[in-house]
Amino acid sequence: MLALLPSLPSPAHLCLVWLALVSVAAVQADEPAPHLLGYGMKSCERFTAAAAGAAEGHSAEAAEYQRYRQWLAGFVSGLNLATGTDVLRGTRVKAVLARIEADCRSRPDTDIFNATMDVVGVLMQLDPPAPAAAR
Repeated sequence: MLALLPSLPSPAHLCLVWLALVSVAAVQADEPAPHLLGYGMKSCERFTAAAAGAAEGHSAEAAEYQRYRQWLAGFVSGLNLATGTDVLRGTRVKAVLARIEADCRSRPDTDIFNATMDVVGVLMQLDPPAPAAAR
């Protein structure tokens, strides 16, 4: 029966997906690099400011923080589809955001994409959660 289960991607496989995402510009050297868009390219400093403002109840920062949360959910969904596994290993988005925030506080010049990939890389080292029937 185990032979019928798809093999889970290794952290090396996740790194390959990451490299494919960030190295699009290398396809043709004579073309200008594409402009990357989205909240993943924003700095950790901006993210932690939004998180702090949201925690204090400021509506503008709460809305901004929600946009980071939505970006993370979409990004993780894409990684899950690309790798065929739950890259968060059952961890809730709220907990991942808290970990990204902690990492960003120590590295405010990092962008959210790289901070997220660092957290995902750590989570990918964990064993996947057991199926609900096996619990």
